[in-house]
Amino acid sequence: MNCPFCNKDMKKGFLKSSHHMHWGEEQALGFLPNDLKLTRFSLEGILKGNFVESYYCSECKKIIVSVEDK
Repeated sequence: MNCPFCNKDMKKGFLKSSHHMHWGEEQALGFLPNDLKLTRFSLEGILKGNFVESYYCSECKKIIVSVEDK
């Protein structure tokens, strides 16, 4: 994948967390109703961690995440 900011090649990898992940407009702990779920809450996630495929640009220092119906 090419970076949409600088058009250089991006490295494929994973965002990792020991908790489920979401994105929100407010800086607050916990899941808020309008937050976007990046991972689902699951027992497997609690035991093994959560992973979201992503692409990293070492030139721009940006990460791109595809948000599908999670």
